[in-house]
Amino acid sequence: MGIVDARLTSLGLELPEENPPQGNYVPFVQSGALVFVAGQGLARVVS
Repeated sequence: MGIVDARLTSLGLELPEENPPQGNYVPFVQSGALVFVAGQGLARVVS
């Protein structure tokens, strides 16, 4: 049990169970020469 779980339990709180995914989540879909992306972005490297 993690720290957050222990704290919630000590407060008498309980989180609901997770719901299973409601769809098929893919990073992209290709249709001919087109590629459709959703929820994807550039990652910036910070050094």
